[in-house]
Amino acid sequence: MGNLIKNVPKGAPGYLKNRKLRTGVAMVSGYMLVLLLFFTGIIIFADRGNLLTVAAILMMLPTGKMTVNFLMYPRKGQADTSEYDEMCRSNDRLTILSDILITPEKKSIELPYVAIDKAHILIYCADKKLDTAYHGRYIKDFLKHSGITTDVGFYTDLNKFRKRLTAVNTSAPSEYTEEEQKSIDDIAHNIKILSI
Repeated sequence: MGNLIKNVPKGAPGYLKNRKLRTGVAMVSGYMLVLLLFFTGIIIFADRGNLLTVAAILMMLPTGKMTVNFLMYPRKGQADTSEYDEMCRSNDRLTILSDILITPEKKSIELPYVAIDKAHILIYCADKKLDTAYHGRYIKDFLKHSGITTDVGFYTDLNKFRKRLTAVNTSAPSEYTEEEQKSIDDIAHNIKILSI
């Protein structure tokens, strides 16, 4: 089964779809184990009051949690692999992440693309009703805990997002200093932590 489900790293296209598939397999396996334990206990002891029934009940806790996680994931990620690859090629001075899902209290949001440079986080989100002020503050507050202060910009129009990427990429230095690159890597790392 491990070869059938390839590992897709967080921040790469296909991550959310892969994560949902892995969670689904674990969830189904959990339910099968619960049924196996329960019915094995009944067959062996001819009574529901046995340790295997208790084990089956206890197995429902993690299986239930996996079910909630499975239902929470979007059906599939919105990031397109070829589009992502093209963005990375044409904006080679930026760090671009995809398939990011952030779950603040108010409303979870799926971010198909997040581009990072030393002074900006540029986010594309297809949700036109996105509360950009709330979600921008949520991301900034999370980054502040790691001592990171940066500008966060949201775009709901893919063409405007691409134009902004080109402008930022053009104005970015051809090579970042070691300190600037570490800062960019820290921001990307924290965005991945913020994502499920």
